[in-house]
Amino acid sequence: MKRPIIALLFLLSAIPAAAQMNFTGSMGINYFSAPSLKDYLNMNYPASSGLVPVFSSAIGFYGEFDIPVSGNYEVGFEYEYGIYSYNSPSSSGGNYSFSIDMHKINLIGYYVISEEWYKLKFGAGGGIRMASVDEEIYYSANYKTTGFGFVTKVNGLTPLSANVFVNLGVEAGYDFTGEPESGGNKIINAALNKNVNLNEFTLGLKIGVTYFF
Repeated sequence: MKRPIIALLFLLSAIPAAAQMNFTGSMGINYFSAPSLKDYLNMNYPASSGLVPVFSSAIGFYGEFDIPVSGNYEVGFEYEYGIYSYNSPSSSGGNYSFSIDMHKINLIGYYVISEEWYKLKFGAGGGIRMASVDEEIYYSANYKTTGFGFVTKVNGLTPLSANVFVNLGVEAGYDFTGEPESGGNKIINAALNKNVNLNEFTLGLKIGVTYFF
């Protein structure tokens, strides 16, 4: 417990006197391609509205704390909460539902270009992925999995006041989230005789507010 605290204090002590830390709160939409999940839903629980496309969408909520370290460089700590849900009538009656709560924690390194009327931040990093899956048809089950992932991003900031900026961001990444399981039981795509995984390629768009202090 002492080592992370010491590391954080060391990082804070390295911040230049004139530099400003900043916090961002934002929300957005993520487009993700998860082939294993797509095949499972399409082959076993196709919706009357059509098949799951190559890219599906999920809502994302973000919080990020960035610390200047030297010159044009910053280190960011980001948390993202994503929500995805899918519903379809079951061929044997009833309604099938599948939902994912995704938690992503990233450590990101940024290169920052700062001008009077805008800032541009180019970042790359990665971290932990934790997913909770709820599946329901005749019974309900909850599955969990933990993995890791990588992300690259570009954020553009324009000022509303001296310390408050509008933050527009785009990002791309890949997550190795793994195979959800519950009590040793995994989700199986019987049509392919394979375990379902949540590995995904992602593209995201988000908008938020950044406060410098």
